[in-house]
Amino acid sequence: MSGILSKLWTALRGAANDAGEAAVDANATRILDQEIRDADQELREARIALSAMMGKQSVEQNHLAEKQAKLEEYAGYIRQTLAKQKAAESAGRSPEAAQHAALAHEVAGRYAEQEALIKASNNVIAEYARNVEVLQQKITAGEAAIRTLKQRADTVKAKQHVIKASAAVAAASSGTNTHARSALESLERIERRQEEALAQMEAANKLSAEASGEALEERLRRAGVIPDASAASDVLARFQSDGGVPPARG
Repeated sequence: MSGILSKLWTALRGAANDAGEAAVDANATRILDQEIRDADQELREARIALSAMMGKQSVEQNHLAEKQAKLEEYAGYIRQTLAKQKAAESAGRSPEAAQHAALAHEVAGRYAEQEALIKASNNVIAEYARNVEVLQQKITAGEAAIRTLKQRADTVKAKQHVIKASAAVAAASSGTNTHARSALESLERIERRQEEALAQMEAANKLSAEASGEALEERLRRAGVIPDASAASDVLARFQSDGGVPPARG
């Protein structure tokens, strides 16, 4: 029993897979268009992310400039306190020299902290620069890939139209397509009417020629019974035989 159920379950899964593939094939062009739209949307989101990253990089660079300015400020304080310390030591004012030395040490500590902040900012900016470069390359490659994909999709759609048109013609020839078969019947009807009209015109011309006797005379002339007076050889023969005087026509 379990074996039968297993086979039934396998058959159901196979039928579902076949139905799914049939649905995909039937909607292949629609699916392709949606996938291209999804790729375009992802590319737009990547551009937004790139813009945000470049904005953060710019902000961090501005902060770095501020930190560097503060570092220069601390450097100026250190130089000034060291100069005062040296002057106090030269004047023998040891307590004052000690105060300046302590102050210079404190400012040097701030200077070291600021250097660490600048180093961290430089690392962040460098990381932003690497990510921006990678994103720019990926976006450029993505744009090229989507352009190629759209071109190939246009070619596929054009081929699909040709296939449908060819199938419609084939169906019309085999009588399985109502619209195409109807168009073919209309075309054949028009062609028959044109042939009938041409045949009627030709018959009318023949009747008119026979009524005027022209048809009979033309047949006798072709048979050589009635001479063709307009022929140049006949005219010359008449002039030569009668001394240049054409014989009277009876």
